[in-house]
Amino acid sequence: VETHRKQLDRLRSNEERDLVVELNGVGGTALMVEADIHRVGINFPAFVIDNAIETEGLCRFAERNGVKCYGMPNLEVWHA
Repeated sequence: VETHRKQLDRLRSNEERDLVVELNGVGGTALMVEADIHRVGINFPAFVIDNAIETEGLCRFAERNGVKCYGMPNLEVWHA
């Protein structure tokens, strides 16, 4: 199924090391979330929100509460 979503690995470049892009969903490998975001009740939804749940639903839930999600495509994270 074609989703037409932008994938962070496809946005990589050697030109802008600190490039930051706005996201509408995230995966759970490496997330950095400000503690205040969770303190106000924005958490990983266990229910469907805009056709997404858990980690993917986090950004959707945040957006509904006026918070945006960002990613850094040139930041490489090794997951073991």
